[in-house]
Amino acid sequence: MIVIIRADATEEQVHAIVARAVSLGVAHHLSRGAERAVLLTSGGDASLLEQEFSSLPGVDEVLPLVLRVSHLPIVVGPAPGSRQRSMIEPLVLAGIAAGAHGIVIEAQRTGASPSADGKSVLDSEQLGRLTAQMHTLKAALGVGSPLPS
Repeated sequence: MIVIIRADATEEQVHAIVARAVSLGVAHHLSRGAERAVLLTSGGDASLLEQEFSSLPGVDEVLPLVLRVSHLPIVVGPAPGSRQRSMIEPLVLAGIAAGAHGIVIEAQRTGASPSADGKSVLDSEQLGRLTAQMHTLKAALGVGSPLPS
C-alpha cells in the first residue's frame, strides 16, 4: 500500500501514521519529499490496511501500489500460467483481493467434450461456484461488484 500523507500534516501525525504501521506488524518505509511524505507498506490484509490508514489524521490517500504505478486496468488470467484447474480459483480470488478490474476464464458447458487445453478450463458448474465466491469476496472487501451475476 501507498499511504500518501497530506502536505500540511504535522510531525505528530506522521509519527502516528508510522506507529500504526508498526502496531499492525507490516513492513514499512517512510519517504519524505519536498512537499509531502509517503509511507510504503508491504504485507497484511490490503482492505484492513486501507481502513486503518484512511481513518488517521494527516492521511490524504491510501492506494494499492499497482494503481499508482499504472493507469491501465488490472486483468487476471490465471489459466495460461497455471495449466492446472485447481489453481484457477485461488489465483482469481487473489487477483480480486489485490484489486483486479477484470478476469479472464475459459469455460465450457458441463458435459461438453474437453477443449485442447482441458486442464485449465472450468465447466459451467465450476464457473457458477467461482462466480459466487467472487461476489462473496467483493462484498467482504466492501468494493463494488462489476462482476456478472
